[in-house]
Amino acid sequence: MLWALVERVLPRASSALVAILLAYATSPDIVGIYTWLTLGVTLYLSVADGAARQVAVLAWRSSTGLDLIRRYGRIAGPSGLIVLSLVAVTVGALSGRWDLIASASPIVFVPLVNVRSVRATALMQVSGQWRSLALIQSIAAATSLVASVPLMLATASLLGPALQLFLTEAIFTILVRRRVSLTGLNKRAAGLTEGERLGGAFAHLSAQAALGWVQGQADRLLLGGFAGTSALGSYSLALAIGRNPGDAVSMATANVARSAVVDEASLEDARAVLDKLLIRALAATAVLVTLLILAVQLILPMFLNTDLWGRSIAAAGPILLSMIITVYAWSVSPVLVQFGYGKALTYIKLVGLAFAPAVAIGAVWDLQIAAWLVLGREIAMLLASVAICPRAAPRKALILSICLTLFGSVLLEAWALVR
Repeated sequence: MLWALVERVLPRASSALVAILLAYATSPDIVGIYTWLTLGVTLYLSVADGAARQVAVLAWRSSTGLDLIRRYGRIAGPSGLIVLSLVAVTVGALSGRWDLIASASPIVFVPLVNVRSVRATALMQVSGQWRSLALIQSIAAATSLVASVPLMLATASLLGPALQLFLTEAIFTILVRRRVSLTGLNKRAAGLTEGERLGGAFAHLSAQAALGWVQGQADRLLLGGFAGTSALGSYSLALAIGRNPGDAVSMATANVARSAVVDEASLEDARAVLDKLLIRALAATAVLVTLLILAVQLILPMFLNTDLWGRSIAAAGPILLSMIITVYAWSVSPVLVQFGYGKALTYIKLVGLAFAPAVAIGAVWDLQIAAWLVLGREIAMLLASVAICPRAAPRKALILSICLTLFGSVLLEAWALVR
């Protein structure tokens, strides 16, 4: 669990650091323009990469599954390049800031390198090489930061953050493929017999991920469309501080959960395994959330211009608290998929989508209102998943996640009143 956590936290932590440094060096308007570009990247990563990585964990067992991953690599990379180029041109035309768009050009090449790491990463996850994955992520994140941060601070442009994103993916891809080759995992995965065709599962997961992207980003799409890039930039910094750590921890826990239950024959057995795993994960998450909230509220105001970013800093607390809910919810999703309840995820995403207009309106009025609505959305989605498929819900971990969230909310409001 520790190395899986490190493997997912490092790229997210570096992204959060880049967002903070970009806020330090620029303004909400420029951060808003960069947000539009990264929305295109997250769309690709959700619809293509996210679905492919879930299928790849199962695909290595069969020749048909491996063929699917190979076809994915040939199609997804060029398609992603085209989509991100169209996004960049559109943002440039609407904003008139072609200088910023040109400086952010490395970002459109992310899909070309990302597709090359899917199969190798899955092979390392299945074989339990979390420590090696964490080391590779460390090298990729550190190298990209060393190369990009000086550029960002010196130029106050989007070249630094765009280069950091591209280099992280490129270096990770090179190292993970080399590791798989050196350890012989490629040969171990070759020559397998025919197995279950996973094309349908990939299509379903991709569609569900697209809906998830819309649900997760609709508030920013609406906010940017109606309130402009400056408001979008302020809200996006709050999300970068609050969601990047949460998404990293949640992804790490979900990766471990997926590997832990993949060999379980029944839903009841998988739920029991997941319950034990999640109780430990939630306890660690609660400690992490506490430390992060204290760091954000006490340290960031000394670093960032509070006249520009004070509202963003205040809004990060409730968003950080939602990490407890997403750790639980994201870990249950692989169990739903494995035992044939994947369609339930679509209905859960619709619940989250219904919150998007309220979050966007709240962000225009007050970022803290929007932050509490984000937390409320995660709780509503969690309760919807339990209502739709109660058999898949690890009960002890469910109670613990809700209690920790409610307790944390009370403490957060008490802290705001005292300050």
